[in-house]
Amino acid sequence: MAFSEYFGIQPTFSNTLQVSGATAATMFNIGAAAIYGGLADVVLVVGGDSLMTGLTPDLALRSLTESRDQQYEMPFGIPVANTFAMTAHRHMKEFGTTPEQLAEVAVIQRRHAMHTPGAQQTTPITVDDVLNSGMVTTPYHKLDCSLISDGGAAFILTSAEHAKELDAENPIYILGGGECYSHEHIFLMPSLTTTGAVESSGKAYAMAGFGPKDIDVAGVYDCFTGTVIMMLEDLGSVPRAKAAVSSPTAI
Repeated sequence: MAFSEYFGIQPTFSNTLQVSGATAATMFNIGAAAIYGGLADVVLVVGGDSLMTGLTPDLALRSLTESRDQQYEMPFGIPVANTFAMTAHRHMKEFGTTPEQLAEVAVIQRRHAMHTPGAQQTTPITVDDVLNSGMVTTPYHKLDCSLISDGGAAFILTSAEHAKELDAENPIYILGGGECYSHEHIFLMPSLTTTGAVESSGKAYAMAGFGPKDIDVAGVYDCFTGTVIMMLEDLGSVPRAKAAVSSPTAI
């Protein structure tokens, strides 16, 4: 509602979501459902973060180093980075993933950043740069970890029929969507090497009538290098235990 006030609009449907890194994608599902259910004809999907400029350095650090679970994790001082590092450790143990393969993900992501206007870091890096960037929490080095950033985006969502009435130019159609919430805290994660993306992507593929081999471009959650490898496997882009050794073009 604060957003509506700033823009001087009075919507008939409004919703605020917070499901961590999945929030932006989930908003499309909720918006589409609202339109399909007759709650709205047009939905403005808006997301934004000001973690870099909106927080003091101390608050930004605390947001990344304090576990959200006050009963089991916080008393032992488990920072967020450590929880993701546990999943990488398990992946390395089960599938033989190496620090060099993790570092390759950071190299490729930086290569993408070089072609992205407004990116914070655009200087090319190498695998050796990543491995020599200082250890944060084994097996993650500094350059294995994502930057603290600001960002925002907005999309106008409506039905295909209404888009035709509006003579929308080059509309993008949502063919499928899926969600799965397997856990929030690391101690309740069913598997340290498998995420809810297996089920959510399966639902989206079934709804769309397409599979991972039909996708040319994908935006994959990349908070840490190991997360990208696990997500590519969970999304079916590469076979299990093969993401780390696949061609760089897979990322």
